[in-house]
Amino acid sequence: MGLGMRHHHKNRKTLPVSWRRLLDWTVYTGGILGPIFTLPQIYQIFHYHTAAGVSAFSWFFYSFAAVFWFIYGLVHKDKAIAISYFLWVIVDFIVAVGAIIYAR
Repeated sequence: MGLGMRHHHKNRKTLPVSWRRLLDWTVYTGGILGPIFTLPQIYQIFHYHTAAGVSAFSWFFYSFAAVFWFIYGLVHKDKAIAISYFLWVIVDFIVAVGAIIYAR
């Protein structure tokens, strides 16, 4: 691959197993909680039928960008990335659609 963009795991053995497990747990937790914290935004838009101050363009772009990270996670068989960005694709897209539906 060009530009030094290779996916390496050279440092995988440098951390003790207990630290790697803690890091894995933290990444999975953050990867799931991040999209969950977007749910209040979705609730606000669809419950109150307003998307004032919400940029549909930005949220569509976030969703579009997350698709590539999701694919990256699948290709590299990285569950943390794949799961997290799959969730981000969904919530970002829902916010973007809500921003279009309830734009004022």
